Amino acid sequence: MKTITARDAEHHFGELLDTMQREPVVITQDNRPVGILISMEDAANSLIADHFIEKEPGHDVWLA
Repeated sequence: MKTITARDAEHHFGELLDTMQREPVVITQDNRPVGILISMEDAANSLIADHFIEKEPGHDVWLA
């Protein structure tokens, strides 16, 4: 799991998107974890999908 500051995430967003495809990324602010970024694939394979991802018709096909 990679950790990155909120400031670095802001300045290197494209790089951050590439990294989160390979591993979860923890975002910190003032040396405190404030969020985590994971790929859609990782989200779909977790309980997160049931709570946060709005499933529209064809959602399962899109993930596949």
